[in-house]
Amino acid sequence: MPGKSNVREVLEAIGSSPTGMTDERDAVALLDIHLGRVQACNDAQALTELVDVRDGAKKALNTTFKVRTTSQLARSHADPLVNALAPLERLIENMQKEELARSKGKGPKVVPTPPPQAPIPDSPPPQTPPDPGGIGTPGSTTEEVARESSVTPLPTRTPSPTIEPDVARSSLVDLDPGNASAQLDKFTSEVARDLLASVLTSGNMKVVSEEQLAVDYTQKNNTELFAADSAAIEYLTTHRKEDPEYFDARGYEDVLKKAPFNGKIGQEFLEAIRAKELGDAKAKLIEGKSRGFTAPDGEIYVLDGGKDPEGKPSTDHDKVHETVHLMSASGGLTKIKKAYGDQVNEGFTEYFTKRMCKELGVSDCAAYPQWKFIQRVERVVGYPALYKAYMQDGGPSDIIGKLADLWMSKADSFPPNDGKAHPDVPNSNRGRNIRALEGKLRNNGLPTGADRFWDVLL
Repeated sequence: MPGKSNVREVLEAIGSSPTGMTDERDAVALLDIHLGRVQACNDAQALTELVDVRDGAKKALNTTFKVRTTSQLARSHADPLVNALAPLERLIENMQKEELARSKGKGPKVVPTPPPQAPIPDSPPPQTPPDPGGIGTPGSTTEEVARESSVTPLPTRTPSPTIEPDVARSSLVDLDPGNASAQLDKFTSEVARDLLASVLTSGNMKVVSEEQLAVDYTQKNNTELFAADSAAIEYLTTHRKEDPEYFDARGYEDVLKKAPFNGKIGQEFLEAIRAKELGDAKAKLIEGKSRGFTAPDGEIYVLDGGKDPEGKPSTDHDKVHETVHLMSASGGLTKIKKAYGDQVNEGFTEYFTKRMCKELGVSDCAAYPQWKFIQRVERVVGYPALYKAYMQDGGPSDIIGKLADLWMSKADSFPPNDGKAHPDVPNSNRGRNIRALEGKLRNNGLPTGADRFWDVLL
Protein backbone atom coordinates (compact mmCIF):
# COMPACT_ATOMS: atom_id res chain seq x y z
CA MET A 1 0.00 0.00 0.00
CA PRO A 2 1.97 3.05 -1.25
CA GLY A 3 2.50 6.07 0.93
CA LYS A 4 2.20 4.19 4.24
CA SER A 5 5.44 4.13 6.21
CA ASN A 6 4.64 1.81 9.12
CA VAL A 7 2.39 -1.05 10.17
CA ARG A 8 0.03 1.19 12.14
CA GLU A 9 -0.58 3.46 9.17
CA VAL A 10 -1.18 0.47 6.91
CA LEU A 11 -3.69 -1.06 9.32
CA GLU A 12 -5.46 2.27 9.78
CA ALA A 13 -5.67 2.66 6.02
CA ILE A 14 -7.30 -0.79 5.82
CA GLY A 15 -9.82 0.24 8.46
CA SER A 16 -10.62 3.41 6.51
CA SER A 17 -11.17 1.56 3.23
CA PRO A 18 -14.74 1.09 1.87
CA THR A 19 -14.87 -2.51 3.10
CA GLY A 20 -13.48 -1.58 6.51
CA MET A 21 -11.43 -3.88 8.75
CA THR A 22 -12.64 -7.46 8.63
CA ASP A 23 -9.58 -9.57 9.52
CA GLU A 24 -9.20 -10.68 13.13
CA ARG A 25 -5.40 -10.61 12.99
CA ASP A 26 -5.38 -7.05 11.64
CA ALA A 27 -7.72 -5.93 14.41
CA VAL A 28 -5.60 -7.52 17.14
CA ALA A 29 -2.40 -6.00 15.70
CA LEU A 30 -3.91 -2.52 15.50
CA LEU A 31 -5.28 -2.70 19.06
CA ASP A 32 -1.93 -3.88 20.43
CA ILE A 33 -0.04 -1.08 18.65
CA HIS A 34 -2.30 1.55 20.17
CA LEU A 35 -2.12 -0.10 23.60
CA GLY A 36 1.67 0.31 23.50
CA ARG A 37 1.35 3.97 22.49
CA VAL A 38 -1.12 4.69 25.30
CA GLN A 39 0.94 2.89 27.94
CA ALA A 40 4.05 4.86 26.91
CA CYS A 41 2.38 8.22 27.62
CA ASN A 42 3.61 10.34 30.53
CA ASP A 43 3.34 13.88 31.87
CA ALA A 44 6.62 14.94 30.22
CA GLN A 45 4.97 14.84 26.80
CA ALA A 46 3.21 17.76 25.14
CA LEU A 47 -0.54 17.97 25.64
CA THR A 48 -1.14 17.91 21.88
CA GLU A 49 0.86 14.69 21.60
CA LEU A 50 -1.16 13.02 24.35
CA VAL A 51 -4.43 14.09 22.75
CA ASP A 52 -3.23 12.66 19.43
CA VAL A 53 -2.44 9.31 21.05
CA ARG A 54 -5.81 9.22 22.83
CA ASP A 55 -7.76 10.10 19.69
CA GLY A 56 -5.84 7.50 17.70
CA ALA A 57 -6.69 4.82 20.25
CA LYS A 58 -10.38 5.75 20.17
CA LYS A 59 -10.34 5.59 16.41
CA ALA A 60 -8.76 2.13 16.59
CA LEU A 61 -11.58 0.95 18.85
CA ASN A 62 -14.13 2.26 16.36
CA THR A 63 -12.25 0.75 13.41
CA THR A 64 -12.20 -2.71 15.01
CA PHE A 65 -15.78 -2.58 16.29
CA LYS A 66 -17.22 -4.79 13.54
CA VAL A 67 -14.55 -7.45 14.03
CA ARG A 68 -15.06 -7.41 17.80
CA THR A 69 -18.77 -8.21 17.47
CA THR A 70 -17.83 -11.73 16.33
CA SER A 71 -14.27 -12.24 17.62
CA GLN A 72 -13.62 -13.10 21.25
CA LEU A 73 -9.86 -12.71 20.60
CA ALA A 74 -10.27 -9.16 19.30
CA ARG A 75 -12.44 -8.25 22.29
CA SER A 76 -9.81 -9.63 24.66
CA HIS A 77 -7.23 -7.27 23.09
CA ALA A 78 -9.61 -4.29 23.15
CA ASP A 79 -10.32 -4.48 26.90
CA PRO A 80 -6.73 -3.61 28.00
CA LEU A 81 -6.76 -0.62 25.63
CA VAL A 82 -10.04 0.65 27.08
CA ASN A 83 -8.62 0.27 30.61
CA ALA A 84 -5.37 2.05 29.66
CA LEU A 85 -7.29 4.99 28.20
CA ALA A 86 -8.83 5.90 31.58
CA PRO A 87 -5.60 7.16 33.26
CA LEU A 88 -4.58 8.86 30.00
CA GLU A 89 -7.91 10.73 29.95
CA ARG A 90 -7.27 11.87 33.54
CA LEU A 91 -3.74 13.01 32.65
CA ILE A 92 -5.05 15.02 29.69
CA GLU A 93 -7.81 16.54 31.79
CA ASN A 94 -5.36 17.59 34.52
CA MET A 95 -2.94 19.11 31.99
CA GLN A 96 -5.81 21.01 30.31
CA LYS A 97 -6.86 22.38 33.70
CA GLU A 98 -3.28 23.46 34.45
CA GLU A 99 -3.08 25.14 31.04
CA LEU A 100 -6.36 26.89 31.73
CA ALA A 101 -5.15 28.04 35.15
CA ARG A 102 -1.94 29.43 33.65
CA SER A 103 -3.93 31.35 31.03
CA LYS A 104 -6.04 32.86 33.82
CA GLY A 105 -2.95 34.11 35.58
CA LYS A 106 -1.47 35.71 32.46
CA GLY A 107 -4.34 38.01 31.56
CA PRO A 108 -7.62 37.72 29.72
CA LYS A 109 -8.99 34.20 29.85
CA VAL A 110 -8.64 32.30 26.62
CA VAL A 111 -11.52 29.89 26.41
CA PRO A 112 -13.59 29.26 23.33
CA THR A 113 -16.41 31.13 19.94
CA PRO A 114 -17.81 30.56 16.22
CA PRO A 115 -21.57 30.44 15.45
CA PRO A 116 -23.76 27.89 15.38
CA GLN A 117 -28.63 15.08 23.43
CA ALA A 118 -33.17 14.42 22.77
CA PRO A 119 -36.22 16.45 22.55
CA ILE A 120 -39.94 15.83 22.89
CA PRO A 121 -42.50 18.80 22.96
CA ASP A 122 -43.39 22.29 24.16
CA SER A 123 -42.86 25.97 23.42
CA PRO A 124 -40.22 28.66 24.00
CA PRO A 125 -39.93 30.53 27.32
CA PRO A 126 -41.70 33.86 27.72
CA GLN A 127 -39.57 36.87 26.82
CA THR A 128 -38.88 39.03 29.85
CA PRO A 129 -38.24 42.72 29.08
CA PRO A 130 -34.87 44.04 30.29
CA ASP A 131 -34.91 45.58 33.73
CA PRO A 132 -33.54 49.08 34.35
CA GLY A 133 -30.16 47.64 35.36
CA GLY A 134 -29.82 45.78 32.08
CA ILE A 135 -30.17 42.34 33.67
CA GLY A 136 -33.15 41.10 31.71
CA THR A 137 -32.83 37.34 31.31
CA PRO A 138 -35.76 35.23 32.64
CA GLY A 139 -35.07 34.45 36.28
CA SER A 140 -33.11 37.64 37.05
CA THR A 141 -34.12 39.36 40.25
CA THR A 142 -33.37 42.65 41.95
CA GLU A 143 -31.49 40.62 44.52
CA GLU A 144 -29.12 39.40 41.76
CA VAL A 145 -28.57 42.95 40.54
CA ALA A 146 -27.74 44.10 44.06
CA ARG A 147 -25.41 41.18 44.50
CA GLU A 148 -23.60 41.78 41.19
CA SER A 149 -21.00 44.15 42.57
CA SER A 150 -19.91 41.74 45.32
CA VAL A 151 -19.28 38.62 43.23
CA THR A 152 -16.16 37.56 41.38
CA PRO A 153 -16.24 39.08 37.86
CA LEU A 154 -16.55 36.62 35.01
CA PRO A 155 -13.33 36.05 33.04
CA THR A 156 -12.86 37.80 29.70
CA ARG A 157 -13.31 35.37 26.83
CA THR A 158 -11.80 35.34 23.38
CA PRO A 159 -12.84 33.04 20.53
CA SER A 160 -11.09 29.72 20.07
CA PRO A 161 -11.24 27.58 16.92
CA THR A 162 -11.28 24.31 18.88
CA ILE A 163 -12.20 23.29 22.40
CA GLU A 164 -12.31 19.90 24.11
CA PRO A 165 -15.47 19.02 26.11
CA ASP A 166 -13.34 18.58 29.26
CA VAL A 167 -11.93 22.10 28.87
CA ALA A 168 -15.41 23.52 28.25
CA ARG A 169 -16.68 21.91 31.44
CA SER A 170 -13.69 23.02 33.52
CA SER A 171 -14.19 26.63 32.38
CA LEU A 172 -17.69 26.55 33.91
CA VAL A 173 -16.78 24.77 37.14
CA ASP A 174 -14.67 27.69 38.38
CA LEU A 175 -17.37 30.33 37.77
CA ASP A 176 -19.15 31.99 40.66
CA PRO A 177 -22.84 31.13 40.07
CA GLY A 178 -23.76 34.16 42.16
CA ASN A 179 -23.13 36.40 39.13
CA ALA A 180 -26.22 38.04 37.66
CA SER A 181 -27.89 35.47 35.43
CA ALA A 182 -27.59 37.51 32.20
CA GLN A 183 -23.80 37.70 32.57
CA LEU A 184 -23.58 34.01 33.41
CA ASP A 185 -25.76 33.08 30.43
CA LYS A 186 -23.62 35.17 28.09
CA PHE A 187 -20.39 33.49 29.19
CA THR A 188 -21.91 29.99 29.15
CA SER A 189 -23.43 30.54 25.70
CA GLU A 190 -20.06 31.60 24.31
CA VAL A 191 -18.52 28.38 25.62
CA ALA A 192 -21.45 26.42 24.11
CA ARG A 193 -20.95 28.11 20.75
CA ASP A 194 -17.25 27.20 20.70
CA LEU A 195 -17.90 23.62 21.77
CA LEU A 196 -20.66 23.19 19.19
CA ALA A 197 -18.41 24.46 16.40
CA SER A 198 -15.62 22.17 17.63
CA VAL A 199 -17.68 18.96 17.79
CA LEU A 200 -19.16 19.66 14.36
CA THR A 201 -15.69 20.21 12.89
CA SER A 202 -14.21 17.11 14.56
CA GLY A 203 -17.11 14.89 13.54
CA ASN A 204 -18.11 14.18 17.15
CA MET A 205 -21.55 15.58 16.36
CA LYS A 206 -23.31 13.66 13.61
CA VAL A 207 -26.43 14.96 11.86
CA VAL A 208 -28.08 11.79 10.56
CA SER A 209 -31.24 10.35 9.04
CA GLU A 210 -34.10 8.92 11.12
CA GLU A 211 -33.12 5.34 10.29
CA GLN A 212 -29.43 5.90 11.11
CA LEU A 213 -30.37 7.65 14.35
CA ALA A 214 -32.12 4.49 15.55
CA VAL A 215 -29.22 2.25 14.46
CA ASP A 216 -26.63 4.45 16.18
CA TYR A 217 -28.74 4.70 19.32
CA THR A 218 -28.98 0.90 19.52
CA GLN A 219 -25.26 0.36 19.00
CA LYS A 220 -24.10 3.15 21.31
CA ASN A 221 -26.37 2.14 24.18
CA ASN A 222 -26.16 -1.64 23.80
CA THR A 223 -22.44 -2.18 23.30
CA GLU A 224 -22.52 -5.35 25.41
CA LEU A 225 -25.24 -6.77 23.17
CA PHE A 226 -23.37 -5.91 20.00
CA ALA A 227 -20.20 -7.54 21.32
CA ALA A 228 -22.13 -10.57 22.61
CA ASP A 229 -20.52 -14.03 22.67
CA SER A 230 -21.73 -17.43 23.80
CA ALA A 231 -21.83 -16.29 27.44
CA ALA A 232 -24.16 -13.45 26.50
CA ILE A 233 -26.35 -15.84 24.49
CA GLU A 234 -26.55 -18.10 27.54
CA TYR A 235 -27.66 -15.13 29.61
CA LEU A 236 -30.31 -14.22 27.05
CA THR A 237 -31.55 -17.81 27.11
CA THR A 238 -31.95 -17.59 30.87
CA HIS A 239 -33.78 -14.30 30.50
CA ARG A 240 -36.14 -15.93 27.98
CA LYS A 241 -37.07 -18.54 30.56
CA GLU A 242 -37.87 -15.80 33.04
CA ASP A 243 -39.86 -13.74 30.56
CA PRO A 244 -40.83 -15.97 27.62
CA GLU A 245 -43.38 -13.52 26.20
CA TYR A 246 -40.56 -11.06 25.51
CA PHE A 247 -39.15 -13.45 22.94
CA ASP A 248 -42.07 -15.64 21.92
CA ALA A 249 -44.11 -12.65 20.78
CA ARG A 250 -41.38 -11.97 18.21
CA GLY A 251 -41.27 -15.55 16.96
CA TYR A 252 -37.99 -16.46 18.68
CA GLU A 253 -39.47 -19.77 19.82
CA ASP A 254 -38.81 -21.19 16.33
CA VAL A 255 -35.13 -20.36 16.70
CA LEU A 256 -35.00 -21.88 20.17
CA LYS A 257 -36.40 -25.21 18.93
CA LYS A 258 -33.91 -25.65 16.09
CA ALA A 259 -30.71 -26.44 17.92
CA PRO A 260 -28.55 -25.73 20.98
CA PHE A 261 -27.15 -22.25 21.43
CA ASN A 262 -23.92 -22.58 19.53
CA GLY A 263 -22.59 -22.07 16.06
CA LYS A 264 -24.90 -20.74 13.40
CA ILE A 265 -28.14 -21.18 15.35
CA GLY A 266 -26.75 -19.22 18.27
CA GLN A 267 -25.79 -16.43 15.89
CA GLU A 268 -29.28 -16.45 14.35
CA PHE A 269 -30.76 -16.06 17.81
CA LEU A 270 -28.40 -13.21 18.60
CA GLU A 271 -29.30 -11.43 15.36
CA ALA A 272 -32.98 -11.80 16.25
CA ILE A 273 -32.33 -10.14 19.60
CA ARG A 274 -30.43 -7.33 17.88
CA ALA A 275 -33.37 -6.82 15.52
CA LYS A 276 -35.66 -6.57 18.55
CA GLU A 277 -33.38 -4.00 20.18
CA LEU A 278 -33.28 -1.97 16.97
CA GLY A 279 -37.07 -2.04 16.83
CA ASP A 280 -37.25 -0.83 20.42
CA ALA A 281 -34.79 1.98 19.61
CA LYS A 282 -36.88 3.09 16.65
CA ALA A 283 -39.98 3.12 18.83
CA LYS A 284 -38.26 5.17 21.50
CA LEU A 285 -36.71 7.66 19.12
CA ILE A 286 -39.33 7.96 16.38
CA GLU A 287 -42.66 7.22 18.05
CA GLY A 288 -41.44 9.09 21.15
CA LYS A 289 -40.55 12.03 18.87
CA SER A 290 -36.97 12.11 20.10
CA ARG A 291 -34.65 13.90 17.73
CA GLY A 292 -31.18 13.14 19.05
CA PHE A 293 -29.06 11.83 21.89
CA THR A 294 -25.66 12.19 23.54
CA ALA A 295 -23.94 8.79 23.75
CA PRO A 296 -22.02 7.67 26.86
CA ASP A 297 -18.76 8.10 24.91
CA GLY A 298 -19.57 11.79 24.34
CA GLU A 299 -20.50 11.54 20.65
CA ILE A 300 -23.63 13.48 19.68
CA TYR A 301 -26.33 12.47 17.20
CA VAL A 302 -28.97 14.86 15.88
CA LEU A 303 -31.81 14.17 13.43
CA ASP A 304 -31.24 15.87 10.09
CA GLY A 305 -34.18 18.01 9.00
CA GLY A 306 -36.06 17.38 12.24
CA LYS A 307 -39.27 19.20 13.12
CA ASP A 308 -41.07 19.70 16.41
CA PRO A 309 -44.75 18.69 16.87
CA GLU A 310 -45.80 22.10 15.60
CA GLY A 311 -43.80 21.66 12.40
CA LYS A 312 -41.01 24.09 13.31
CA PRO A 313 -37.46 23.17 12.19
CA SER A 314 -35.67 21.69 15.18
CA THR A 315 -32.15 20.70 14.07
CA ASP A 316 -30.36 23.89 15.20
CA HIS A 317 -32.15 23.86 18.56
CA ASP A 318 -31.35 20.16 18.99
CA LYS A 319 -27.63 20.76 18.33
CA VAL A 320 -27.61 23.25 21.20
CA HIS A 321 -29.63 20.86 23.41
CA GLU A 322 -27.13 18.03 22.91
CA THR A 323 -24.18 20.42 23.39
CA VAL A 324 -25.65 21.46 26.76
CA HIS A 325 -25.73 17.76 27.69
CA LEU A 326 -22.04 17.50 26.84
CA MET A 327 -21.19 20.65 28.83
CA SER A 328 -22.98 19.49 31.97
CA ALA A 329 -21.00 16.26 32.50
CA SER A 330 -18.93 13.72 30.60
CA GLY A 331 -21.29 11.94 28.21
CA GLY A 332 -24.15 13.95 29.72
CA LEU A 333 -24.16 11.68 32.79
CA THR A 334 -24.90 14.32 35.43
CA LYS A 335 -25.41 13.65 39.12
CA ILE A 336 -29.03 14.73 38.58
CA LYS A 337 -29.47 12.02 35.94
CA LYS A 338 -27.86 9.41 38.18
CA ALA A 339 -30.15 10.40 41.07
CA TYR A 340 -33.50 10.86 39.29
CA GLY A 341 -33.22 9.52 35.76
CA ASP A 342 -33.58 10.86 32.22
CA GLN A 343 -36.88 12.68 32.58
CA VAL A 344 -35.72 15.00 35.35
CA ASN A 345 -32.32 15.51 33.71
CA GLU A 346 -33.94 16.45 30.38
CA GLY A 347 -36.04 19.10 32.15
CA PHE A 348 -32.86 20.77 33.40
CA THR A 349 -31.17 20.36 30.00
CA GLU A 350 -34.02 21.98 28.09
CA TYR A 351 -34.32 24.81 30.65
CA PHE A 352 -30.69 25.77 30.00
CA THR A 353 -31.01 25.06 26.26
CA LYS A 354 -33.73 27.69 25.95
CA ARG A 355 -31.53 30.22 27.71
CA MET A 356 -28.60 29.34 25.45
CA CYS A 357 -30.74 29.52 22.28
CA LYS A 358 -31.97 32.98 23.23
CA GLU A 359 -28.44 34.21 23.91
CA LEU A 360 -27.06 32.69 20.69
CA GLY A 361 -29.93 33.80 18.49
CA VAL A 362 -30.83 30.20 17.60
CA SER A 363 -34.46 29.46 16.69
CA ASP A 364 -36.20 27.76 19.61
CA CYS A 365 -38.79 25.01 19.26
CA ALA A 366 -40.94 22.64 21.28
CA ALA A 367 -39.00 20.22 23.45
CA TYR A 368 -39.35 18.58 26.87
CA PRO A 369 -42.21 20.45 28.58
CA GLN A 370 -40.59 19.57 31.94
CA TRP A 371 -38.43 22.68 31.52
CA LYS A 372 -41.36 24.81 32.72
CA PHE A 373 -41.29 23.04 36.07
CA ILE A 374 -37.57 23.84 36.43
CA GLN A 375 -38.44 27.48 35.72
CA ARG A 376 -40.91 27.36 38.64
CA VAL A 377 -38.24 25.82 40.87
CA GLU A 378 -35.87 28.65 39.91
CA ARG A 379 -38.27 31.24 41.32
CA VAL A 380 -38.00 29.50 44.69
CA VAL A 381 -34.37 28.38 44.95
CA GLY A 382 -32.72 30.98 42.66
CA TYR A 383 -30.79 30.68 39.42
CA PRO A 384 -27.36 30.14 41.07
CA ALA A 385 -28.65 26.96 42.73
CA LEU A 386 -29.82 25.55 39.39
CA TYR A 387 -26.59 26.51 37.64
CA LYS A 388 -24.45 24.90 40.33
CA ALA A 389 -26.57 21.73 40.37
CA TYR A 390 -26.66 21.14 36.62
CA MET A 391 -24.15 23.19 34.59
CA GLN A 392 -21.42 22.70 37.21
CA ASP A 393 -22.68 19.18 38.03
CA GLY A 394 -22.78 19.89 41.73
CA GLY A 395 -25.81 17.64 42.13
CA PRO A 396 -29.34 18.29 43.39
CA SER A 397 -28.80 18.21 47.19
CA ASP A 398 -28.91 22.01 47.73
CA ILE A 399 -32.07 22.35 45.65
CA ILE A 400 -33.80 19.48 47.45
CA GLY A 401 -32.78 20.94 50.81
CA LYS A 402 -34.31 24.32 49.94
CA LEU A 403 -37.50 22.68 48.71
CA ALA A 404 -37.72 20.62 51.93
CA ASP A 405 -37.40 23.81 54.01
CA LEU A 406 -40.11 25.47 51.92
CA TRP A 407 -42.38 22.45 52.34
CA MET A 408 -42.01 22.55 56.12
CA SER A 409 -42.73 26.29 56.15
CA LYS A 410 -45.97 25.63 54.25
CA ALA A 411 -47.29 22.89 56.54
CA ASP A 412 -50.51 24.90 57.07
CA SER A 413 -51.18 24.73 53.32
CA PHE A 414 -51.82 20.97 53.71
CA PRO A 415 -54.70 20.97 56.31
CA PRO A 416 -56.39 17.81 57.66
CA ASN A 417 -59.51 16.60 55.87
CA ASP A 418 -62.37 14.99 57.84
CA GLY A 419 -60.08 14.58 60.79
CA LYS A 420 -57.47 12.72 58.70
CA ALA A 421 -53.99 14.08 58.11
CA HIS A 422 -53.42 15.49 54.64
CA PRO A 423 -51.41 12.94 52.58
CA ASP A 424 -48.90 15.66 51.64
CA VAL A 425 -48.37 17.21 55.07
CA PRO A 426 -44.61 17.48 55.79
CA ASN A 427 -42.89 15.49 58.51
CA SER A 428 -41.32 17.31 61.45
CA ASN A 429 -38.01 15.64 60.50
CA ARG A 430 -36.20 17.53 57.72
CA GLY A 431 -34.27 14.45 56.59
CA ARG A 432 -37.48 12.49 56.05
CA ASN A 433 -38.91 15.33 53.99
CA ILE A 434 -35.78 15.36 51.83
CA ARG A 435 -36.11 11.62 51.23
CA ALA A 436 -39.82 12.03 50.44
CA LEU A 437 -39.08 14.72 47.84
CA GLU A 438 -36.35 12.57 46.30
CA GLY A 439 -38.83 9.69 46.10
CA LYS A 440 -41.37 11.87 44.28
CA LEU A 441 -38.79 12.90 41.69
CA ARG A 442 -37.31 9.44 41.31
CA ASN A 443 -40.68 7.68 40.95
CA ASN A 444 -42.83 10.30 39.21
CA GLY A 445 -40.36 12.60 37.44
CA LEU A 446 -41.29 16.22 36.79
CA PRO A 447 -44.93 17.19 36.26
CA THR A 448 -45.85 18.60 32.87
CA GLY A 449 -49.28 19.84 33.94
CA ALA A 450 -51.35 20.40 37.08
CA ASP A 451 -50.11 18.58 40.17
CA ARG A 452 -51.76 18.98 43.58
CA PHE A 453 -48.59 18.78 45.66
CA TRP A 454 -46.23 20.83 43.50
CA ASP A 455 -48.86 23.47 42.72
CA VAL A 456 -49.21 24.17 46.45
CA LEU A 457 -45.48 24.04 47.15
CA LEU A 458 -44.37 26.24 44.25
